[in-house]
Amino acid sequence: MLDTYCRCLDGHGRVCGTGTARQRGIVSGKSVESVAESSTEKSVESVAESSMEKTEKSVAEETAINTPGEPTDASAEEQLQIAIDNGLVVMQNGSVTNGKDIWLAFYEKVLLGEAADVMIMQYHTLDPERVSPELYEAEKDNYPMIFYVKLEYDGEQFTLSPVHYGKDGYYVYEQVGYDNPIKNWKYLMKYEGEPKPGTSALFSSYERYVLVNDDALTWDEIEWGLISSRAEDYVLHQQVYCEYVWK
Repeated sequence: MLDTYCRCLDGHGRVCGTGTARQRGIVSGKSVESVAESSTEKSVESVAESSMEKTEKSVAEETAINTPGEPTDASAEEQLQIAIDNGLVVMQNGSVTNGKDIWLAFYEKVLLGEAADVMIMQYHTLDPERVSPELYEAEKDNYPMIFYVKLEYDGEQFTLSPVHYGKDGYYVYEQVGYDNPIKNWKYLMKYEGEPKPGTSALFSSYERYVLVNDDALTWDEIEWGLISSRAEDYVLHQQVYCEYVWK
């Protein structure tokens, strides 16, 4: 289903680098010294021009390949509706609001060991009733925040990739000069439960799907790593789907 609207997901190449080419010719009617000097000057000039041209071309190609395309003119609200119309799983403020059936179909294939993929939109708003007035005033212009990711399973491992949405549609991209944001994971864990007694959680229960590299991890261990002041308690993980039952 993703193929119908993820028009730019494939076909990206990599620029391997630049180089210079040597040319050979036959020269007659000139002294050896003259030929040598002329040849040296032309070779240096030719190599310099060739190298410059190829370097400029490589930079242009690299930018075209790895830079997200022209941004969309669609507003955040319009992007939300487009995502729903295109069958994306939509997470609003941390909980699924669209595409639960799409996610469960993806997860069922994973359990069967079959290759599968799913596109997810993360849509975040800022609620003035849940933050301080100072924070709301400072951050309100930065919301809604929208992120897109594509989760793929090849039968052995999971790959989570950032996705850009522009005028040409959705596509996975890389950023040259930065750490590759695409990460591979071994396991997709499902955690279900309720908030701990005495906490001020806004939900009564949760169902989380989390990417990890250790299938013995519990959600309590992951959660402790998030709140602990000890850096060594942090556990590498990535939550990709969640459903809260709100109070």
